[in-house]
Amino acid sequence: PPPEPLGKTNIFHYRANNLDNEIRADPRLIWFVCFYAPWSPPCQNFSSVFVDLSTRFGDLKTFKFVKFDVNRYPTEATKF
Repeated sequence: PPPEPLGKTNIFHYRANNLDNEIRADPRLIWFVCFYAPWSPPCQNFSSVFVDLSTRFGDLKTFKFVKFDVNRYPTEATKF
């Protein structure tokens, strides 16, 4: 499992089929999307980096951090 964040984080887990619409809805936002597979060792290793980034920049309202499980949403993942 990914490590627990130590500070404020604003990571959201993708749970719908409208990520593209959300990204386009507000051009002022900067999106960091982590496409991952839970079984993948490189993805597991990168998880701590992603958590660290979201913790460091979690107070910036223009940044959005999203984790996208490609196993759960394979069709949607192909759009990106």
